[in-house]
Amino acid sequence: MTYRFFIASLALLATVVACSPAHVITSKKTYQDYDIVQSQQIRWLDILNQQEENYIVFIYSETCGYCHDMLDEIVDFATERILPTYFVNSSIDHIQISDDYGIGIMDINDLSIKGTPSIIEVNEQMVVANVPGIDQCLSYLNEKRLVTNYIL
Repeated sequence: MTYRFFIASLALLATVVACSPAHVITSKKTYQDYDIVQSQQIRWLDILNQQEENYIVFIYSETCGYCHDMLDEIVDFATERILPTYFVNSSIDHIQISDDYGIGIMDINDLSIKGTPSIIEVNEQMVVANVPGIDQCLSYLNEKRLVTNYIL
């Protein structure tokens, strides 16, 4: 009887773990708590129409745990002014999600992301990088820092 109870308890625990959210938001601060995010917030439709020649756009969602994990890193990057950095809140804007999110796009109607977080780099109103996922986004930011430090 004890063996059956143990197996049933183990099965229940496995079910609870398997059905729990993959990533829970633990950060106390939100993107709205940072002035730089608020002052550089843009709409999805304006991604390709900024004044600078070369800049990045960080697409996030307030309900995305991975976006919250990147909060300090992307705010630091924007504050360092390595590249002008804009923010798009996908919870507010209607954003196209697709596996076909290519490079070289110059029309907002053709632009999509794979999910949040994502970074889009724009040069002369053309998408030159479209980076999905926390690991790739963090690597991208570090590469931009290295290139900038190397040039200086």
